[in-house]
Amino acid sequence: MNDQRNYHRGLLPAVMMVLLSFCSCVDRGNAGGKGRAEGGRDTGPPTSLLMISIDTWRSDYAGVSGSGKVSTPNIDRLAQNGVYDLEAVAACPLTTPSHATIFTGLLPSSHGVFDCTRYKLDDGFRTLAEMFRSAGYSTGAFVAGEPLKKRYGLDQGFDVYDDSGMKGWNVYDEFSSSRDGIAVLDSAFSYLNQLPDGKPAFMFVHFFDLHSPYAPHPEFDAAYPDDQYAAETAYVDYLVGRLAASVESERTREWRIVVAGDHGEGLGDHGEYAHGVALYSSTIHTPMIFYPKPEGWKDRAKPWGLVDLAPTVCGWMNIGKIEDAEGVDLFSDRQDGGLREFYSLTLFPSIMFGVNPCLGVRRGEYMYIRHGTEELYDMADDPGQTKNLALSKENGDVLKELRLLVDRQFPREELQRMLLPKASVTVNQSDLDKLRGLGYIDGPVPKLIDLQRADIRKVLERYDTIKRERETGFRTKDFSGLRREYEAFVREYPLSSSMWRNLGKTCLLARDERSAEVPFRKAILINPQDSDSMMNLAVLVLKQGKLADAEALLLQAIAIDGENATSRKNLGILYSDYMKNPEKALPHYKKFIELDTSDPDVENIKRYVQKVESLMPSKKQGGN
Repeated sequence: MNDQRNYHRGLLPAVMMVLLSFCSCVDRGNAGGKGRAEGGRDTGPPTSLLMISIDTWRSDYAGVSGSGKVSTPNIDRLAQNGVYDLEAVAACPLTTPSHATIFTGLLPSSHGVFDCTRYKLDDGFRTLAEMFRSAGYSTGAFVAGEPLKKRYGLDQGFDVYDDSGMKGWNVYDEFSSSRDGIAVLDSAFSYLNQLPDGKPAFMFVHFFDLHSPYAPHPEFDAAYPDDQYAAETAYVDYLVGRLAASVESERTREWRIVVAGDHGEGLGDHGEYAHGVALYSSTIHTPMIFYPKPEGWKDRAKPWGLVDLAPTVCGWMNIGKIEDAEGVDLFSDRQDGGLREFYSLTLFPSIMFGVNPCLGVRRGEYMYIRHGTEELYDMADDPGQTKNLALSKENGDVLKELRLLVDRQFPREELQRMLLPKASVTVNQSDLDKLRGLGYIDGPVPKLIDLQRADIRKVLERYDTIKRERETGFRTKDFSGLRREYEAFVREYPLSSSMWRNLGKTCLLARDERSAEVPFRKAILINPQDSDSMMNLAVLVLKQGKLADAEALLLQAIAIDGENATSRKNLGILYSDYMKNPEKALPHYKKFIELDTSDPDVENIKRYVQKVESLMPSKKQGGN
């Protein structure tokens, strides 16, 4: 392949895909902002709304929580002059599903988005942005993370949806993709500056800075040298302060503000350093703030849920009602007489590791979690979830009640349906690489009957060891430790096609191509839809001179995912360089150019296509 460098770089980029994860603004006000009248249910001109989403925000990383872990004066001001729950319950500890809940007031089992790669919000659902636009508002969104790209359907109802400027920056993981909060502010301020005076607006601003890997922010890092997550929280608080001050300084619009996390972060609690695998309070609880305090506010029993955000905003802003919402309007006069149930789930363990999903419910002070075993906690007496009451006979009645609730909410046939994406997402290989770098890994579509029963806590132990070894490997370029951990993982959880695939890639990174073939074959055997492993295996068999095998694998990869840019590129290379059939290469090269304009080989391949096409008429005229 290297003899054609004037046309392309060759086949190897497919095998080097990343492994499992692991400016000035134009401010329009001062830091204090102006005084505000308290909000209520207006009957006069509509008020504007700023909704801020802080991705991966733990409930105890706000100054107002009293934990002492970080100072957040700007967020505290909004909370103390508004109403808030620092432990609002997320329906799923993953970015895309949780935002789908925030925008629709529906649980994942209703809106159908269960992870950050394979599901798209169907356009039949009514979103907050659509409600605002129907009410005559200008709608703009400014997002910072790969899981909120337009392709996931969360742009519905927005006049402007800015998901541009995301890039990888971490030296250990070149494919992580996001943009710094200051760049998001630039985009949001530009939008504000262009709004007609007095035009009501709904503005959604998403900060991704609390999601690992963390970018350096020297001033804030110096204040929290031993806690990088705290440093990032302080940085986001600074961004929130600038944004709030900007809208509060406006003369032609009144603004209300909502600030919420989408889920939390493990930070080592219960062995989970990131999020998405388990359902402990560290990743399920997140702050939710409404500012200013509504007129006539009466305290409402907690916890609340992120599922309540959309119905509450609709009522507060007087823009109608989302039909069939599963959350409630927290500001309505109606107060529930009994305890509410808040359901959570994550299919990530099934998709990723081939083990049981994790299901849970919070009712009052009790939190029940089910995976390969059961856990029950009294959050009032044991907020750190250190005493599993499911092991005690004294709590048998509560355990039975909550177990029955989960059975009813997540029946077996419904869980199987959830594992099958009902609205597919078109994602090219470059996009998938970025999502892998953030920890959102595509995987097989498992069947419940095939899933291995596993205690999530034990899975987390192995998973987090892998992540630490991954960071070490990318830093030192020594992948031997990472390889050993992958080998140990697949011995214990042999149905994990994702881990078999990543073991194969680790072998390639360690320049051991001979050992890579078996893991890729194992991955395909478990998941016959694994086009990624097919591409990598095609490269290996091609180097052995097995052209027909390589062609079959690449054709199958394209049959599974015809929008995969890397498969198209590699098949084009196979036909042009190895089989000397440029005409068969052309359609795949053309599709590759259409799918991935950012690839460094695009211009060279364009020239190749032009050259081949220029020769084709001459061949016909000469009888060839």
